[in-house]
Amino acid sequence: MNSIVKWTCKQRKTSTIWWSVAVAGFIFINMIFYPTFKNDAEELQKSFENLSDSALQFLGGSSDFFSPIGFINSQVFFIMLPMILGILAISLGAGLLAREEQDKTIEGLLARPVSRTGLLASKALGGTVILGAVSLVALLVIVVTAQAVDLGVPVSALAQTSFVCFLLTLTFGAVAYLLSATGRAKGASIA
Repeated sequence: MNSIVKWTCKQRKTSTIWWSVAVAGFIFINMIFYPTFKNDAEELQKSFENLSDSALQFLGGSSDFFSPIGFINSQVFFIMLPMILGILAISLGAGLLAREEQDKTIEGLLARPVSRTGLLASKALGGTVILGAVSLVALLVIVVTAQAVDLGVPVSALAQTSFVCFLLTLTFGAVAYLLSATGRAKGASIA
């Protein structure tokens, strides 16, 4: 079972590295601009407080975009990081078994002395490890960049929010994996 998890991670080593680089670059580029916003935060905050309730609801229900927590939420955690990790999780979930079928190596996996349940669990665990690795890179870049720009947000709050983001995207990946493992086409599981 461990060999299947290792093989799954080894197969996707290059893509995992590129996903990690892309996520790290995205977070770095968004976080590095905090000092610019910090200088104009009071003026910008006053203009956002004059918005109507419906406009505030459209923006997430809060007008606190320019505090350190509001900034990191709006720039990283609100939409973009869950969306990027969600794309990774869904493509992983849909492709864990589809790749074996496409490469015609699934017969070799099924011939191993591992039950089908064990095979499915190993592939799912491999996908979870890959998603966890990219999420860990994201957390490390968030923490380092937050310290560099003096964001002042506790590391525990950043870790908790990153973990919740990981769990959310893992759920999307699990649904895609479930559809892929039940014999649906790869396209259907991505949809």
